[in-house]
Amino acid sequence: GALGSICPRHDVLVVSDDMHADIVFSGYEYTPFAAVGPQHMHSSITFLSPAKAFNIAACCSSFTVIPDEAMRKRYQVENSRLTINKNNAFANVAMEAAYRHGGPWLDTVMAYLHR
Repeated sequence: GALGSICPRHDVLVVSDDMHADIVFSGYEYTPFAAVGPQHMHSSITFLSPAKAFNIAACCSSFTVIPDEAMRKRYQVENSRLTINKNNAFANVAMEAAYRHGGPWLDTVMAYLHR
């Protein structure tokens, strides 16, 4: 799309809030901006979380995907410096449980939303 061609050409970083990425109706597919092409991968940061789809928002669970290694390292330094990396052990276990075992829950949610 237009955004995908304009941003790399003008050295614009795309910060994509994909917190609802797991909520996808049947027949559709979630495609992160970074997956559109190699130039998009190196000019984007994607924020993801199972919190919305799996109803675990109270766990403060999220993660960041930064495919570009140099950008990821800079982000990690700033994240640590600002002490904003706040996932806790409970949140990490909740995220893993949601993604490993939450399929039936999400199927039920999607069926409800589709009605």
